[in-house]
Amino acid sequence: MQMTCPGCGRYYTPHLSDTWLVVCTTCHRQMTERDIRNKNEFDMPDDLSTIQIGTTGIYKGISFLITGRIRFQLKTDFRNLWCARYGDKTIWIGQSLESVGFFTPPFMEFGYDFSGLRAGVYLEFTDTIKLKCEMMEPCVAMSYEGEISRFPFPNAPLTLLQASNTAGNTALIFKNHSGGIYYIWGELMLVYGYKFDNVKKWTEW
Repeated sequence: MQMTCPGCGRYYTPHLSDTWLVVCTTCHRQMTERDIRNKNEFDMPDDLSTIQIGTTGIYKGISFLITGRIRFQLKTDFRNLWCARYGDKTIWIGQSLESVGFFTPPFMEFGYDFSGLRAGVYLEFTDTIKLKCEMMEPCVAMSYEGEISRFPFPNAPLTLLQASNTAGNTALIFKNHSGGIYYIWGELMLVYGYKFDNVKKWTEW
């Protein structure tokens, strides 16, 4: 189903089977009707990521196409969570300066108590899987770009936690200030373990 931007009139055909939010990449107006209360969140800051909307690649033998992202600004760092069409499904690709993780939606509720949690502490996901907390920081700003799948906390102050283990399991966990906790589960990959095409060139920065 084709959509029309209310700001610039641009036409857009969604790529995802579970589209939740579409932000025009031309004029940064929302094409959907989601209650995003801070309109400044549609202005995407520049960063050093070479990934962009339209970047393609292959993960586990299936091609993907980047359609949009959420950018989480932390106090000392940032995280990009890229949304992608993956065959006939959707995946999230989490990007930091050191690594890339491939996460399978949807976001799921998580019952772990964050009290006393800090970097270095292990979280028990199952009887056999434990993940080490690597980072836990408050998110000071969020930005949306392009077409993305559902995110559970669009208007809430958040704390972001990243955890993983030596087997490559990883999770991104989001807690709002009302106590809600959701996570996505995935696989952590080192920077030389994958290849993206149609990325930004250094000369474009």
